[in-house]
Amino acid sequence: MRLLTAAALGLTLAAMSGCITSSYDEMKRKSALHTDCRVDEMVISDEENEPLEGYHRWKAECAGKRYRCMSTSRKSIECHAIAE
Repeated sequence: MRLLTAAALGLTLAAMSGCITSSYDEMKRKSALHTDCRVDEMVISDEENEPLEGYHRWKAECAGKRYRCMSTSRKSIECHAIAE
């Protein structure tokens, strides 16, 4: 029984890590479309997801610039430079 529980936990964690990676890849792609940066330059941080309120926010950084990005339930995406 312990082996089965450990296997189920391992599979769950593996699946979740794949979702997290693809989520960050998606945020990088979205951010790159709305900034002057390439996807491979993006660093994502401070992710906030509020599905009940209909938004997903994160910070993107590249080439020494920082952006606050947000996507809404209506699929609109915005990224604005953060003043230093």
